[in-house]
Amino acid sequence: MLEGRAIQDVWITPPRDGPDVGKSQRWVPFDNQYGMTLRVYDAKLDAWRVTWIDPCADYRAELVGRPRGDEIFQEGKGSDGASLRWIFSDLRDDSFRWRAEVSRDEGAHWHKAIELLAHRTKEA
Repeated sequence: MLEGRAIQDVWITPPRDGPDVGKSQRWVPFDNQYGMTLRVYDAKLDAWRVTWIDPCADYRAELVGRPRGDEIFQEGKGSDGASLRWIFSDLRDDSFRWRAEVSRDEGAHWHKAIELLAHRTKEA
């Protein structure tokens, strides 16, 4: 976590190998994504700068994340020009809800691209 100032996660769907190959639910259009997110805290901005990179799709997103009430909002733009917001809610020690919303008209209308409920699992 780089002194608590940066967090990286890797997103691979569908899984490439292991016990879950062939068992995962399809998340069209998210069923063929291989990328990573880097979140770096910017003390001057008092916010997190968020970068998503999917080299296979040649897609990148730049967002800024801040708490908003009991949720965390990450808002910005994708390399295709779309407005994005990723919202983390129902935050618990072992789970959270994440939804990605997209607007192609500068935020006048939003549609949900994906929503998932994540649970922490025990490491083997």
